This record gives sequence, structure tokens and C-alpha cells, in this order.
Amino acid sequence: MNVYYLRSSISSDHLLIDELFLMQYAPEHPYAHMDYFAPQETRGTFQLRKGNIKHEIWVLVCGSDGRSPRLVDHREKLKLDSTHGCLCRSSASCLKTAETVIKFFYDRSKTIFNLFITPEDEGKRSKEERIATAVAQASDFVDICALFGYQTEEHIVQTGDGYLLGLHRLAYRRGEEKMRVNQGKGGVRKKVVFLHHGLMMCSEVWVCLSEEQRCLPFQLVERGYDVWFGNNRGNKYSKKSVRFSPGSNEFWDFSIDQFAFHDIPDSINYVLEVTGQPSLSYVGFSQGTAQAFATLSIHPLLNQKVDVFVALAPAMAPTGLPNHFVDSLMKASPNFLFLLFGRRSILSSTTMWQTVLYPPIFVQIIDKCLDGLFNWKCRNISRWQKLAGYLHLFSFTSTKSVVHWFQIIRHKNFQFYDDEVHAPFSIVASERFYKPVKYPTRNIKTPIVLLYGGNDSLVDINVMLKELPRGITAKIIPKLLVRANNPPTHQVTYVVGFASWECIPLDLSSGPSHEHCVVLSCAQSSPPGCPDLESGHWSVWCLTA
Repeated sequence: MNVYYLRSSISSDHLLIDELFLMQYAPEHPYAHMDYFAPQETRGTFQLRKGNIKHEIWVLVCGSDGRSPRLVDHREKLKLDSTHGCLCRSSASCLKTAETVIKFFYDRSKTIFNLFITPEDEGKRSKEERIATAVAQASDFVDICALFGYQTEEHIVQTGDGYLLGLHRLAYRRGEEKMRVNQGKGGVRKKVVFLHHGLMMCSEVWVCLSEEQRCLPFQLVERGYDVWFGNNRGNKYSKKSVRFSPGSNEFWDFSIDQFAFHDIPDSINYVLEVTGQPSLSYVGFSQGTAQAFATLSIHPLLNQKVDVFVALAPAMAPTGLPNHFVDSLMKASPNFLFLLFGRRSILSSTTMWQTVLYPPIFVQIIDKCLDGLFNWKCRNISRWQKLAGYLHLFSFTSTKSVVHWFQIIRHKNFQFYDDEVHAPFSIVASERFYKPVKYPTRNIKTPIVLLYGGNDSLVDINVMLKELPRGITAKIIPKLLVRANNPPTHQVTYVVGFASWECIPLDLSSGPSHEHCVVLSCAQSSPPGCPDLESGHWSVWCLTA
């Protein structure tokens, strides 16, 4: 008997199946331990019973002779391969078909690519290429960090509404693994920095670089920071809930509102509780900045726990996109968008294409998409950096969160999700009678630094400054500051194309003098080797090539 399957992250030692039949395998069930499966009706569907909770589990079983599926009268004992996260038989001969199909498409796409580009001799491969290839092939955040010699901690935080979010931590320099960092009286005290990713991303985007010197988190760790990484609900590391299955519409019923009310504040509070520190510095990228704007505006007490908020490629009320088709979608009804993309994870097939396509081909497809959607040429990112970064760029999010962004862009307001869907000429739809609630971003008390690219089509800095409190610092990364023969900086450059960093003071009062700068530390606790710069109540560090 051969068992065919789809990927899953269910964690269990053994699964018992009764009367198996042709079905699909339900991905990503939230419960860590399963008791048993029981047949439902004569069709052979199955339900997982966990206490009083039932959830359907689908399994595909075919005869060993390759004929049509059949019922199995005896109990088949199956075991979960936790390494690959898939359902498999105990025998060594099972579960080869899926790998064979993937390998076939992967090899064919590689052959097509090599027809046009001659592969380099193995001896001529640069060190950067070898590292980029290794990073591209790494399966997760822990593996990527291990390539550069860093030990990683994994944490789980449960939000107030029952989602389980995965957090990552880099607390140790190489060789410091036996130290206790921010633990107890005898532990080494380090300033905490919290990094948060952008839309349709996960924590891997911060570390998937081909050169260690260009990786902001690694440089922060080496300079004495305790670095934490957040993950939004629904992405690769946070696809769990104590209430809903990822296979249900209810699991994916979230938008930026839920990120602001639960994910960000619950993650920050967890980090501060674990480290015993009173506050931290927040560095967000793209949507990670929008989530911080929203969170700090509605949680006054949280402003006391964030020393400074650094917004890389900030997003609040982006302008329309240059792509006319996508721009027209933003003006469409949410119901039409849900009909088009479904009510669960948006563009989830991306991971399938990423698996079956030869990586350089996948990189070129992403380049074309970024150019067509945002007019981003990405010429200031090396081919090896693209190879390392693009394969870790995408992760899951809900269609509703993207629809929320479309509403924000359409109304030019950083607002809550609008649940009301009115007819085009409805009187109720008039702003005189109804207007979606805006996030009160002028109430933010945390010091803010905005860093945006000269070619970032998603940033309207003038609109943003009007909606933020006075006294914030906004710095453009202009064309003249980017390396020679490269175009202006855009959003992808910040994470995938960081310049090489070194830590030097930056005087904000005299304007930017280097390519990138990041606020990292309170003046009272600077990292080793970084002299304080008197600039209000916090220190400013410039990270530059």
C-alpha cells in the first residue's frame, strides 16, 4: 500500500487510521497531540476527536499495484515524520511519488534555464554564491542562523484570542552560548531590540542574506543586543490556534486590526516578561511599521514599553500602484476580492511554484512581478542576494489583511477594517452618515524615526507626517546616497539588499550623511563600542557601507 500526502505540520508520534479511502489531507491542524481517528459515514471521511472537539482529517491511500483507491478493512498504523512534516508509513517504500513529481518539474525547469545561461564551473563559484545557495536551501530561521554560527531560541506566545505565534531570539554572540542573557540576577543584561517583518513575510526575511556583514540582526547581536523577531498570525511560524483549524475560514478571518490589538502587544509583553527588561526598541519593515503605528495609537501604556520606533520603508496610507489592473482591484468590492482570492490564505500556491521551479527561474519571476506591480527594478540587489533572499521572502497571510490594505489605499486613510459593504449609490455609504474609524496615530508618544527610499512608490511621506505627532524624524535615502550605478532605494532594498554595516554616530540635526541609519538604543544603555550621541532621550546609530 502506498500513502500519498500533502505537507502538514501536525506533531504527533503515531496516528491510527480506520478504513482509509480517497481523500485530501487536511493541512496544519492546531492540536499537538491526537487521540484517534474514527470513520464518518460510508464514504470514509474521518474526524479527529480531541475532547469534545471534532475536526475532519483527510488521507489519500492507493493500492500498491497502482490501481484505483480502495477501502482498507484493517487498521493501518501510520507515523509522522517530524523532520519533513508529512504523514508517512513506517515502511521505507512509501511516500516517493510526491518527491518524484517535484523533482521532475524542478529538473525540467533547471534544464530550460541552462539552455540560456551556461552554469559556471564549480571551482569558479564565489564564496558568496556558495553561501547564497546554502541560505536558499535552508528550511527555516534556525537553519539560516546556524549557517553563520549563531544559536537561536524559539518561543511561543498565545494571543488573547487564541492564536499561537512563533518568536525567534538571537541573544548570544558566537562563543557566548553558555551565558545567561537577561535571565536572573547573575545573567548578562542586554538591551532588547524587536524586529518585525512586512506583508506576506516571516522572520526569515531579516536573516536571509548572502553576507553576514550585511545582516542587520547579526550585527546587532555582535554589538551586544538581545534581538527578537516577531511573526504574524497565519504565517509559516504562527499557523496555529487553540480555537480554529487553518483549514477553516474562521482561522483566516483577521486583518491589521487583529495584528494591532493582539499580535504586536502580546509579543512585546512576552519579550519583556522573558527578558525582565522594562522596555525595548522596535524596528519594523513595511507592514511591520503599520502594525506598530496602529498598536501604539490604541495602547497608550505600550508607548512606555517602546523606547523608540524605527520605521524602515514605513507604510501607513500608500498611494495607488502603477499597475492599472491591481489599482482597479483596490477599488473593487471586498466581496469581489474574496470571490477572486478566497477567504483563507492569499496566493498560497506561491510555495508550490517555489518548490517545483529551479531557484534562478523563481528569482526572475519575482523580479518581473515586482517590476510590474511596483515598478521596482531591484538592480541594486546582487543576483546571489536575490537567490538567498527571494526563496524566503514569501509567507502566508489572510486575504482579509490584503483587502484591508486596499481599503486604506482607496480611502487614503489609515483606518480600521470596514466591515460595512454598501451599494455604490447607497445614502448610508455617504461620509455624512458613516465613516470608518481611523487609527489615532497622533496619540503616539514613542519617539519615531522614519527611513524611506527615494524610489519607494508605496510611501507618501507628506500624508504620513500629517497623521503623526510632531517631533518625529523623517530621513529619505536619496539617489545620491546609493552606491554608484544603482537606482534609488525602494522597499525590497531595506531587507534583501542591506549595505554592509558598521556602527558610527549620526547627527540627525545636520541631515543624513550615510546610506542607512537606525535608532537602536536608549542613551542610558548603549552597546559596547558605540559611544552615545546626545539626541533627545535616545541614541542614534548609523549603519552604513
